[in-house]
Amino acid sequence: MPGPQSAQVKRDKEELSKLFQQCRLSEDLIKYIDTVGVESLSDFVNMVSAASYESELKTLLLDPSSEKGSVIQLSRLRASWQEAKSVLERSKKRRLEGVAEDADDPLDTVMQEGLMSSFATQYGLRLPMHLTPSDSLLGRVYREVSKGAPTVIAIRKVQSLYKASQVAAKEEVSLGNHIKVQLQSEPPPLKHTIQYYFGLRILGNAYAIVGQHKVESAVTPSKQVVAAPLSVNLDYADFCLRKASECAMAPDLQLQWLQARDEHTRSRMVELMRQNYPQGEALEKALAETELLWNAQTQQIHEQPSSGMTTSPASTPSKRSERTVRVLSTGQAICKKRNDQRGCTAKERDCPDQKRHVCDVKKPDGEVCGSPSHVRSQCPFLSKKP
Repeated sequence: MPGPQSAQVKRDKEELSKLFQQCRLSEDLIKYIDTVGVESLSDFVNMVSAASYESELKTLLLDPSSEKGSVIQLSRLRASWQEAKSVLERSKKRRLEGVAEDADDPLDTVMQEGLMSSFATQYGLRLPMHLTPSDSLLGRVYREVSKGAPTVIAIRKVQSLYKASQVAAKEEVSLGNHIKVQLQSEPPPLKHTIQYYFGLRILGNAYAIVGQHKVESAVTPSKQVVAAPLSVNLDYADFCLRKASECAMAPDLQLQWLQARDEHTRSRMVELMRQNYPQGEALEKALAETELLWNAQTQQIHEQPSSGMTTSPASTPSKRSERTVRVLSTGQAICKKRNDQRGCTAKERDCPDQKRHVCDVKKPDGEVCGSPSHVRSQCPFLSKKP
C-alpha cells in the first residue's frame, strides 16, 4: 500500500488532471505537461510569473508540444492557469483567516459550472432538477474525493437540487436580549425503497459529475480509467432496487434490509477508495465481495401477530420467544436474522449488524446453546422442554 506521501502526490496529480480536463485541454498537451514534471496545482501556477504568465505558458508548455500554434489550446491553457491560481488563493486566504472549510459548502460557481458542462458533454446528458445533486452534496462529494477521505453518506441526507431549493422548515429559538437562533431540522426518515433508490441515483450522479477525469486503474495498473463512471453508479442503484423488490417482506422491513446491505457495501467501497481505488472500481469490487450478503435468504418472519387478528395457542409465538435469548452471558448480541428465515451472511465477520453468529435457543438449564455450527431450527435442545 502506498505511504501517505505517495498518496498525497497521487491526489495532487488527480486534482491537476481534473482541472485540465474541465478546461478541455487536449490529451496531447496534458501528456506533455506531465512529462515536464508538473504534479500539482502549485507546480503549475508557480512555474511561470504572474506578470507574464500568458507568454511564458506559450513558450514553456504549448510551443514544445504537438499543439504548437493552436490558438484555442493556448486560450484553454491560460484559463487553466487562472483557475488553478484562484483555487490556491482561496485556500491560502482561508488558512490565514483561520476559517475551516465546511464540507457542505457549495463549490465555486465557475468550477461547478465547468463540472456540469463537462458532464453534459461527456455523457450527452443534462440531468433534471429532481436527479441533479444539490449544491451542498456536490461540494461534499468533490472535497471528500479530492482529499482522499470519502465517507458513507446516509441516503436520507442526500438531496436533489429541486428538494434543496425548497424552503426548509426552521425552528426559531430565543436566547434573550433580542437574540434569536434558527435551527434547521434534520431530513425526515425515508418511508419506502423507491425513495432510497432515487437517493442512490442522485448520489451516483454526484460521484459521476466529480469523477469524470481519468486516473490510474487499481485493478489494471498503468491503465487509465474514468474515476467514477456514470454507468457503474446507476447500475448499482438499479441492482439495489431489484434485490429489495425480490424480498418477501413488509415495506418497512424491506427498507431496513436494503439500507443495511447498501451501507455495508458502500462502507467497503469507502475503505477501498482510501486505499487509492477509483470510485467506480471500488464500488464494483465492494459489490462482488458482498454478494453473499445480498443473496442471503430474505423471507419475512412474523414474530408478533397483527393487531385485530386472533391466533390459536399452537401458533402463538410467545412459546418460541421464551425459549430463545438475544444476548450471550458476555453481553454480546446474538444475530436473530441468522437464526430465523431472514438469514444473514455466511461468515460472522461479514454480519452487517456486527452480531454473533451462534444459536439463540435457551437450553433446559436456562443457559443459551451458543453453538456456531447450527441455527435455531437445527438445535437439538429446541424439542426438549425445560
